[in-house]
Amino acid sequence: MNLRSRNIIAFLVVVAIAFIAWLVLRSREPQYDGSKLTEWIVQYGNPEEDEKTDPEARTAIRAIGTRAIPRLLNYVSAKDSATKEALMQLARKQEVIEFKITSAAEFHKLAVAGFHALGKEGAPAIPSLVALMNDTNSGQTAIECLWGIGSESTEVLIAGTKHTNYEIRWRCVWVLSNVATNSPAALAAIIRLLDDNDSEVRYDATLALGRFQHRPAEVVPLLIRALNARDSKQENCAALALGCFGTNAVSALPDLERVMYSRNSLLKPSISSFVRAIEAIRPEYAFPLAAKLLSDSNPTFRWSGSGLAARVEHLNGRESATLFEFSRAERDTNILAGIRIAAHQVLARWRTNGVPERATFQNGFLVRGPQNKKCVAICLWGDSFAEGADVFLNELKSPQGKASFFLTDNFLTNRDFDPFTAKLFTEQHYLGCYLSTDVVVFGGPAATAAAAAFRARYGLGDETPQPKPTAKPVRDKIEGLHIEQGLEDFFLAPPGLYDRLQLSVGKLEQGVTPIAPTPGTLSGLDATHESQTNFVSSQAIFDSILQREREDPNGLNGFILMFHLGSGPGRTDKFHLRFGELLDALAARGYTFVRVDELFEPKEEQ
Repeated sequence: MNLRSRNIIAFLVVVAIAFIAWLVLRSREPQYDGSKLTEWIVQYGNPEEDEKTDPEARTAIRAIGTRAIPRLLNYVSAKDSATKEALMQLARKQEVIEFKITSAAEFHKLAVAGFHALGKEGAPAIPSLVALMNDTNSGQTAIECLWGIGSESTEVLIAGTKHTNYEIRWRCVWVLSNVATNSPAALAAIIRLLDDNDSEVRYDATLALGRFQHRPAEVVPLLIRALNARDSKQENCAALALGCFGTNAVSALPDLERVMYSRNSLLKPSISSFVRAIEAIRPEYAFPLAAKLLSDSNPTFRWSGSGLAARVEHLNGRESATLFEFSRAERDTNILAGIRIAAHQVLARWRTNGVPERATFQNGFLVRGPQNKKCVAICLWGDSFAEGADVFLNELKSPQGKASFFLTDNFLTNRDFDPFTAKLFTEQHYLGCYLSTDVVVFGGPAATAAAAAFRARYGLGDETPQPKPTAKPVRDKIEGLHIEQGLEDFFLAPPGLYDRLQLSVGKLEQGVTPIAPTPGTLSGLDATHESQTNFVSSQAIFDSILQREREDPNGLNGFILMFHLGSGPGRTDKFHLRFGELLDALAARGYTFVRVDELFEPKEEQ
């Protein structure tokens, strides 16, 4: 008998023994509604990784109640013996039988999820979990289970902050900052650890104080003291914690700025922590601080200043001019990218002639118009396919609505689409511009602009690829239509290109205004194909829009909704077949459908 055969036989024997043991143990596992505890825990999910856990599974686990505790404690104390590890290794190597062996780490995750679902009903397990805290194999899992039980664990966690093992101390601090922020005793225990002899415990205690935002009078002075600890990591933790207090930490501003400028190790992340803390504590100081940082000779400070400038929502004329001066002087491309994002936002606001106070910006894009009127802008995007084009256009006639069409070079040079294009302009819809690879299609008076002019406006430089030969016929075609639609040109950012645009946009001293679909719905995903993992059905898109209309305090006022004129043969679930139904539903709720230039520059009523 060769070695391979002996290994297989040995493996089968062990598997048989394990299977018999599994059957015996399985019969003892508590159940609810026909499913075993472990099955419900798997359905519940991982509370540390998943954004949401399953409510049905939580109800089931709580119905099992204290009967779940013995099984969960077994999971906490699970260990991988040498034999089990060898078996798992053998199972991975052989391909004869597919057999799942649950590791101790997987059992530990099940335990944490189970106690998290039980909540305070898991309190009877606290003494056993405390005993397991000292176990090198299960200690961390036991503490995480106490976190799941919640405030019922406060007393034993406070006791754990005095443990001789520093790992147990810092883990208890972490859990207390999540479950016991209303406990004066928990706060006192964490404060005591600010002077712990272990640096990691001190750092975690400092960070944890940021969770006690309702106790600023007591906590802020302690964090100011930590700012002056002459320990760069603890100073950084103190800055992060102070930012959590917002305006209640204004007394810390002088120390924050002084320590930030006196740091020996000028690491970008740590400087950013100070900048964000100051920004949170005194928002009106954000741009003056950004200007001060951008003026510094140290690139680390300028880098942080550029990021801060990009986050400032409202700049006056003087501040805007200052920002452009910085963009002209900066030579570091990474720093310049941050300044350009801020410049992008400023000039987009300028070009909307006073509307910005009522519009919404995100990463430099206009993503929502004024919310004081029940107006919605429908943006229709055309490229290589247009099977829904006529349907969209016809459905817009019923509510007497207007839309905005963003057409690429592929669309405008396709002779099969000419009849639709002619109807588009006859019915006075808006023609916007769209970047297709390296060709830009402009609408309105900008139709004569060449791609080189676009590069100059956006500061792209000469390294940008030259326009394709199709650019001239596209421009000629638009010019031949003699479109009259005002001085504003809007650019609808294609999905997936936001990051590239942020990095390439320069001084927008003239040119288009960038817009993007309003976040909060699945609009724009109507071209995903059934074979793709990100496929979204037409029903899901339809429902998401009406759900947002119900849940948003201002409904869909000022919304930009985007759809595709065609999705090609890869999608059989065509949204254009639901478009008329959507318009009817929104019109019944009082919405009107306007062009993007009307959304951001409403016409005066006659």
